[in-house]
Amino acid sequence: MEYVAFVESFPTHPLEIWNAARDGKVDLLASLLERNRNFDVNWQYHDEDAQTMLHQASGSGYSSVVHLLLRHPLLAVNKRDRSGRTAFHLACLNGRVKVAQMLLAAPSFDPSATLDSRGNTALRDAASWGHLDVIRAWMASGREIDLGDPGNVKTDAIGEAAKANRAKVVALLRRFKENPRQTANEARRDLGLEGKQVWPFEGLLLQGDSLSPLRSLSLFSVFLRWSDSAP
Repeated sequence: MEYVAFVESFPTHPLEIWNAARDGKVDLLASLLERNRNFDVNWQYHDEDAQTMLHQASGSGYSSVVHLLLRHPLLAVNKRDRSGRTAFHLACLNGRVKVAQMLLAAPSFDPSATLDSRGNTALRDAASWGHLDVIRAWMASGREIDLGDPGNVKTDAIGEAAKANRAKVVALLRRFKENPRQTANEARRDLGLEGKQVWPFEGLLLQGDSLSPLRSLSLFSVFLRWSDSAP
């Protein structure tokens, strides 16, 4: 016991914490964040991508890890990797619906930060890959949506979806262009969000004045394991 206490008194290497998020190990991540309270939650791995834990978890669809990270008071939701992509951009690119919903619901989420360093928008990428439910989630959130400039291969969501033969995406985006409010309401219905909150455990994680926010995350991480197997 003394040896364990001695070992745990030293800070964990940042890569070990980052790897826990990358691998979707929410309980381990919660424990490591609790033991390493001075750790920079926005730490970027020093490789060609320079991604944060949020980038990794969002791109892989680990919704419980994303939920955990979003409860951290110092998380930079709109942090960009070396390609200029945010975690939301990766969720759109890879069709991670639940993650996209969580990021859209984050108070600090910035819809204008969806343009990467090459000029590609997150909506254009989601449309060209046919991620219909990600686009529906964006519409349902009420967040600003820019359909892009017609003919611009980097921003034109409708045009790029048409080139990729994504007929359902094209139809959805055209309906949204003609009637945004009605299409957004239809998107909420199609996703089963009518009368529901995006955050299923809102208000639970930070209860108890005697608990630090990170300790609360650790204790309640069991509640965060929901639909990680789904995109």
